[in-house]
Amino acid sequence: MMRIQKVVIFVLLAAPFFGAAQLAASASPSALSAKLSPIPQAGLVVAPVGGVHALAANVGSVDVGTVGAQEAAVTRDFVLKNAGSLPLTITELQPSCDCTSAVFDPAPLGRDARETLLPGGRVTVKMTVRLSGRGPGEFTHSIFVCVKDRPQNVAMLQIVGILKTASKP
Repeated sequence: MMRIQKVVIFVLLAAPFFGAAQLAASASPSALSAKLSPIPQAGLVVAPVGGVHALAANVGSVDVGTVGAQEAAVTRDFVLKNAGSLPLTITELQPSCDCTSAVFDPAPLGRDARETLLPGGRVTVKMTVRLSGRGPGEFTHSIFVCVKDRPQNVAMLQIVGILKTASKP
């Protein structure tokens, strides 16, 4: 039941980015992966390290479990790897909402926030979800990875969990 809720929540959150009709028709992770990565040689994959579970090759999720109401934020690292045969330039890390942010770790040199990965190259993305001011309950927040010269996002990073209520004295 919880998996169905997560898929429905993802479809609702991601519809503006990928098109509601396309996502509604593809509820399985493998079908979702096909919608996210339309060009096979653009092999951007999410490495399953540090508690990250691959829902598909290019969809990584971390379940942080139950988080106390006193926590101001949750931060996790995701490793992206270029498994393709061409260089990839990540042009944007687009959050699903204002309480979610992501940065490359370490930050690339220069003024733009782009990161170019040669074939076999890796980069760490540090994703943060601010929890202060939120009510208790389940949460799912995403970062959509945008790549130069690709019409759609090619990867998605997710943090899911449950924010518990503050204990009363």
